[in-house]
Amino acid sequence: MEKSESIKEISKALCNFQSEVEKIDLNKTVIVQTKNGGTYNFKYATFSNGIESIKPAMKKNGLSFSQIIESDSSVTTLLMHESGEYLSGNLLLKTNEQNAQAIGSMITYAKRYSLFSILGIVADDDDDGNAATGNHISQTSEKEQDNRPWLNANTKEWTAAIKFLNEGGLIPKIEEKYRISKTNKEKLIKESL
Repeated sequence: MEKSESIKEISKALCNFQSEVEKIDLNKTVIVQTKNGGTYNFKYATFSNGIESIKPAMKKNGLSFSQIIESDSSVTTLLMHESGEYLSGNLLLKTNEQNAQAIGSMITYAKRYSLFSILGIVADDDDDGNAATGNHISQTSEKEQDNRPWLNANTKEWTAAIKFLNEGGLIPKIEEKYRISKTNKEKLIKESL
């Protein structure tokens, strides 16, 4: 890992980011077939779904990132703060496959893991090391996406939601249209009292 001489500002921004980022929807399911013939599954967030989930909190906290694919197919992730401070890490994964699709898949995997790792956020269920021990893994089809936008104090719809509650509206009606984290739901209720 590399870092700027000072990481005071990026550390503060990262702390705020981690407390504000909405829970990432784990929108893909993987089925694992163990060596002993059993099966189990776990969920994870696709890279594109994860990116969409973190964008608002990153922007609010002056954070951005860049990912560079190196000549050895490793991925270097650079997390930057508007102050000029940065954190950087490199992840090299190996594959026995030499076709473009296998390498591309490995790079996408490395990008997802390294970005979420440097941000300190969770974007998958723990597979308990089964993939690393040689158990067979396959993916199920992507579940139906929840396309409702997130409702939080940073959105223009927040004031309208408070007004709706003040006029006798109910939270479940708002949740038909928006996704609301538990913390924001409690905040919304308090502000409408």
